[in-house]
Amino acid sequence: MRYLSFSLFFLTTCFLLNGCNYKNDVYKTLSPNGKLEISLFLSKDGKAGYLINYQNKKVIDTSYFSFDFNEQELFGENLEVINSSRSSFDETWETVWGEQSFIRNHCNELKIEFKENNE
Repeated sequence: MRYLSFSLFFLTTCFLLNGCNYKNDVYKTLSPNGKLEISLFLSKDGKAGYLINYQNKKVIDTSYFSFDFNEQELFGENLEVINSSRSSFDETWETVWGEQSFIRNHCNELKIEFKENNE
């Protein structure tokens, strides 16, 4: 049995993310203004998937992902979620040079731990 813990951290939208909900094995993350919604789930056969909506329109339809490590079997089927946690990060830092003097780095992190069932 292998365990994998990873963080889904969407760098391109990190300033938008805020809030996570759990409902029927679907983990959702919403932006503060509610325009961006990221949903993560497990299919009936244990494949990890996601979809992304922006302003209630699908921008990425149902997609699945897995991990292919060197000299190991594919990690992406017969999965179950064993734990999930979230954290928020909000800081403003001063740049050394550039057009803006201060940059706000505001994001939420959703960490999901998967367990592979080898039956």
